[in-house]
Amino acid sequence: MSWGFLIFLALVLLLLLFSILRYLNTPLKPEFRLLLISIRILLVLLLLLSYLEPEIHLDRLNKNQTIPVLVDASSSMNLFKPDSSVIPFLQTLKNANQTSRYRKFVLFAFGDSLRELKDSDGLTFFTDKNSRFPPLLQNRKLQESRDIIIVSDANWTNEQFSVDQFSNRIIHYLPLSQKIIPPFLSLSTPVNIPATPADSSLLLNSTINGFTSEKSNLKVDLFHQNKLIESKDVETEPGYISKTVDIKLPGTTPGKHVYRIEVYDSLKNLYAIRHILRFATPETFTYSLQPGQNSLDMRFLKLGISRHPEFREIPFGKEKTDLLFFFRYDSLAIVKGPVKDQGIRVFTGTLPFRNTTTIPVKKDFSFIPPPPASSLASLKTEDLPPPSSVLTSKELIPIQTLLSANIFYQSQKLTVPLICLTEFLHKPSFILAGSDFWRWDFWPLSVTQSEENAFSFSSILISILKDQLLNSLSDAFHMYTTSIIKENDSIPFLLSLPTSISNQSRVNITLEIRDMSGASVIQQPYPVTRTGSSNQSIMVKPLPEGRYSYTAKFSYLKKQYSFSDIIQVQKNQAEITINDQNRALLEQIGQPVDLQNQLSFAKHVLSDQSGTDELIRVNVKIARGWALLAAIFLLFSIEWILRRYLTLD
Repeated sequence: MSWGFLIFLALVLLLLLFSILRYLNTPLKPEFRLLLISIRILLVLLLLLSYLEPEIHLDRLNKNQTIPVLVDASSSMNLFKPDSSVIPFLQTLKNANQTSRYRKFVLFAFGDSLRELKDSDGLTFFTDKNSRFPPLLQNRKLQESRDIIIVSDANWTNEQFSVDQFSNRIIHYLPLSQKIIPPFLSLSTPVNIPATPADSSLLLNSTINGFTSEKSNLKVDLFHQNKLIESKDVETEPGYISKTVDIKLPGTTPGKHVYRIEVYDSLKNLYAIRHILRFATPETFTYSLQPGQNSLDMRFLKLGISRHPEFREIPFGKEKTDLLFFFRYDSLAIVKGPVKDQGIRVFTGTLPFRNTTTIPVKKDFSFIPPPPASSLASLKTEDLPPPSSVLTSKELIPIQTLLSANIFYQSQKLTVPLICLTEFLHKPSFILAGSDFWRWDFWPLSVTQSEENAFSFSSILISILKDQLLNSLSDAFHMYTTSIIKENDSIPFLLSLPTSISNQSRVNITLEIRDMSGASVIQQPYPVTRTGSSNQSIMVKPLPEGRYSYTAKFSYLKKQYSFSDIIQVQKNQAEITINDQNRALLEQIGQPVDLQNQLSFAKHVLSDQSGTDELIRVNVKIARGWALLAAIFLLFSIEWILRRYLTLD
C-alpha cells in the first residue's frame, strides 16, 4: 500500500469525521442526526468502493452437488468418430444421473462460447469454428466444482492458457479414438505473375496439396475463357499429397488474360480451383518527348527511360504512343497530342491548364509522407531536397495522390499534390507538379544513414508508369478470385475494368451465381466506381461448400460487357487439420476415463462425497456499474430531501 493512497484515505476519513461532527452539532432530534450520519457514512463507503473496486475472498462450505462435463463442440471433434465415442459416453453419464439422488452430471458445450446444455441430445453436431477452453473462474458452477470431466481433443485456440486453474481439482478426460483424416485437395499458384511478352509462353509452377486414403489419378486442367487449352494427369499415392506441377501458358494477344486452373478427382468428388491474371505485353511500349525543351528534368528522365529496353522512343507527333511526356504548356491543341487509347500523358514541371500558379519553394516547405499503400511508400521524404517550385491549379483534381507537401503561400498554409494521377481529356494523366526533380536521381538514399547508393527517382517513375500501362492494357472486363474460397467466408472478387471506362465513372455490375444444378443462389447488383487502381474488388456473401458458375454483366456507353467463370467453395480446413488428441496436455491436468468401465466410472464419481463439505473460496469483485452508481445517486437524493425537510439548506 503506497504512501499516496494512505494520505488520500486519511483525507477522506478526516472529511467524513468533519461532516459527522457538523451533524452532531445541529439542533435536530437524535434519530434524524443518526439517520443523516448513517447516510453520509454509506455514501463515503460506496464512493470508496467504486474508486478502489476491491475483490473480496469468501470461504464457505462447498454444497455444490453438480459435476460439470465440458464437451468440446468444435468441428475438429468430427475427426474422432464422435458418434461411436463421445455420444455413447454422454449417454452413459445421462443414465447414471437417473440412478443418483444427490450429485448430477451437468453438460457444458464450449468452442465459440460456453453454454450449458439441458441434455446430451442438445449436442448432436460439432460445428463451432473455434475451440477456446473456458476459464473456470468465470462460471459459478465450474468455479465451485471439485470434479470436472473434459471431453475434448485439447487442441485449444486460447491465446493465453494456464494449467493453474486446474489445481485442487480432480480432472478426468475421455480418451478419443484415432483421428480420421478427411480427403481434401488444395492448389497454390504464384501470387504475382510477372508481365511477359504476349508472343512467348509462360511456365507456371503450381503445387497440389491434400490427402487421400487411396491411390488417385488427379486431373489438372487449364482453361482460358472457359475453353480447355491444356490437361495433365497426376498420379498420387495414398496419404498426404504434395506435388509440383508445371503448367504452360501459351502465347496470346497483348492485354490482360484470366486463366482458371482446376485440380480434381471426380470419383472422390475432390475439387480445387485457382484463378490467375496474366499481363501479356506487346514487344515494346512507345513514348515521345515534347520537343523544344532541354531542361535537366527532361534529360534525366530520358536517361532513366533509356535503361528500360521495353520502351522505344518515336518522334513527337509521328504516331500514337503509350507515353507522351510534356514539360511545358503551349496550348490545348499541343497537349492533346497523339496518344493511344490506353496511353498516358505525363506532365513534368507543368500542368495541362492555362490557369496555373507557380509557388517558389522557400523555407516553409515540408513533404507529407506517402501512405503505406502508395507506390512511393519507401520514399524517405525527410532526406530529399525540395523542388525549386510547386505548381497548383484549381482545375487539378487528383484521382490518386502519391506524394503531397505543405507550403506557405501568401500567409496561408496549403497542401498541394506533387505527384498524382488525374484525368485529362477523358484519359489518365500523370502529374509531377514541381520543378527540378532531377536532383533526386543522384541524391543519397539516406543522408542521415550515410548511404552512398543513389536514389534513382526516374527509374521508380518509369516503373510506376509501366504498371499503369499494364493495368490499362486491355479493354476487356475480368472478374475473378485469387484466394482460396472457404465456406462461411465472404468471397472477394477482383475487378479488371475496361480502359474505355473513364476514372470516377460509375457502373452497376450485375452478378449472378448458380450452383451446378443451375439454380440461382445469388443475383445482385454491385455499384462500382472506377478509380484507376488495379486493386478494385467487391465482396460477395458467403456460400456453402460446393462448385458454382458465375456471370458478371454491365453496360457502359451502350456497350455490353460480360465475364463468366467457375469458382469452388472449399470446406473450412482450419479446425480439421489439427494433430491427434493432445494427450500430453490432458495427462498433465487429469487422468483418463476407463473406456472399458464407463458406467462404473460414472457411478463412482457420483457417489464420491469426500469433497462436498470442504471449504471453497469464492471471489467477489465489486466493480463500478449501474447498480453501484444508482445506489450512490439514491443516497444523495435521500440526504438532499432530508436536509430540505429539516431546513438545513
